Amino acid sequence: MTAEEVRILPTQWAGMWTGASWGTTTKHHPRFLSHGDQEPEWHAVSLDLTLTIVRQEGRSLQAVLATSQHEDRAVGVLSADGNRLELATETSNFHLAVAGDQLSGEATGRPLGSDKAGGAFSVGMVELNAIS
Repeated sequence: MTAEEVRILPTQWAGMWTGASWGTTTKHHPRFLSHGDQEPEWHAVSLDLTLTIVRQEGRSLQAVLATSQHEDRAVGVLSADGNRLELATETSNFHLAVAGDQLSGEATGRPLGSDKAGGAFSVGMVELNAIS
């Protein structure tokens, strides 16, 4: 890919987020609705995850990350060579490798804001495949 070319990503992706959390960091967490955020303990977590790219302007992206429980708006940026994608939501950061029709990498989560910071945090591995 030349410096002038920009990789255009497929708009729909689906796969898994597998990880661990201390407390709950997002509304996606299975224990969030049962007030898991008030239970500072370890949780193993596995979630079906979808990524929808709403808009791509050059290397910059507007996206939505969704599970069966919640949707988050996200912003993202592609590396100049189109092989890495960085995404951020209000509570999570994703560092993903782009390889053909697959996205894979790591995610970290921590609620933001002085009233939420410090008590809950998470890490995860993400594997997504393009579906359109």
